[in-house]
Amino acid sequence: MKAIIIAFLIGVLGGGAGTWYLLQKRYDASIGIATEHAAAQQSPANAAHDALAALRLTAEDVQRELDKTGRIVRRQVVGIGAGIADAAHDARVTAAVKTRFATDRELEPYTISVSTTGGTVTLTGTLPSAELIGRAVVLAMGTADVTEVVSTLQVGNVAQ
Repeated sequence: MKAIIIAFLIGVLGGGAGTWYLLQKRYDASIGIATEHAAAQQSPANAAHDALAALRLTAEDVQRELDKTGRIVRRQVVGIGAGIADAAHDARVTAAVKTRFATDRELEPYTISVSTTGGTVTLTGTLPSAELIGRAVVLAMGTADVTEVVSTLQVGNVAQ
């Protein structure tokens, strides 16, 4: 009888330890998944900052490029046959870029001329800071069907 009680206690302890181990492993995995998910869900501000850095459009980059060449050019890698160069398509792309500028709180007060030819968007005008020029280029690059952005935006005094 004593052996049965000891075996029962060992079984209960072993079962409890096994259950704890399996639950701990599942808990650790769920923490890892939650951490990965939180890292993937970065804030829009961080995403914009990362996009600016990746496209070399920080304020310093913009100012250096404007001083050197007077314009900013960025291209996206596009698959074969992705560019449709008809006038209606270009007008839709121009409207989409202008809409993005109009709905952006930082760019909305300023006038930026936008023209599109075969997926190449050209931005002209004056903005008060290099940061805003970088933001305008990033917003234009993020528009569907834009393959290249040429910016001749300049830093200067602008009446809002």
